[in-house]
Amino acid sequence: MIQVHIRDKTIAVDAVKRLVIGGQTGADTIRFVVQKTYREEIDLSGWTWYLQFRNKNGEGESVLLSKTFSGELIYLDWTPGVTATQVSGRMEIQLYATSGDSKWVSAPATIYVEENLTPDAIIPTTPTVLDQYLELFEELKDDAETAESNASDSAAAALISEEAAAASAISSANSATSASTSKDAAISSATGAAGSASSANTAKLDAQAAASVAVGAAGTAVGGISIDGVQYVVGRAQVNGHIIKTITQYEGV
Repeated sequence: MIQVHIRDKTIAVDAVKRLVIGGQTGADTIRFVVQKTYREEIDLSGWTWYLQFRNKNGEGESVLLSKTFSGELIYLDWTPGVTATQVSGRMEIQLYATSGDSKWVSAPATIYVEENLTPDAIIPTTPTVLDQYLELFEELKDDAETAESNASDSAAAALISEEAAAASAISSANSATSASTSKDAAISSATGAAGSASSANTAKLDAQAAASVAVGAAGTAVGGISIDGVQYVVGRAQVNGHIIKTITQYEGV
């Protein structure tokens, strides 16, 4: 039990400001302490005492308080019940006393009803060990199948590359052979051409020599010819490398 003193009309609630917990009932009793005589004029000991509260939703009620005395003090006990603790949050409290047509009212004070955690049941979302194993197995299976497929594709690609490389090697060999053959033919052609040129040059020289001899021979050769009983003299002369024949009628001396 915690005592809360009321001085003049102010409720000193600091000690119980967060005492009440939502949903509790019959657990904590708050004892309000009031002077019997109000301002040395009015005796409050015979009055009936109440506590009224209002929660954050504006709902509330008045509760009759039990009353005891000790010397010049009045003790007023309040045990928060279901209605006072069903709504958590800010709550205003106020004491008042009645006697006939008279009413004494304290200033309102504020306390807080702390939230009572009432969580919903947790539905397990974590997979069981078997579920985890099956999930891991499926993942590993998928990875293995993917790896196998990739390996097969890589092997096929390697085979294609190998065949292409072999074909390229054969083509290169054929090209090399053709190049070598072409080279040999070119060399033979060049050799033949050189021989033909040499033969042609030799023939030219021989022809020039023969021409020179023929010209020389023609230049010195003189003969006669009879045409219709007339005697003619045939002569040959060389002019600028050409042989010119001359026919002159023979005249005797």
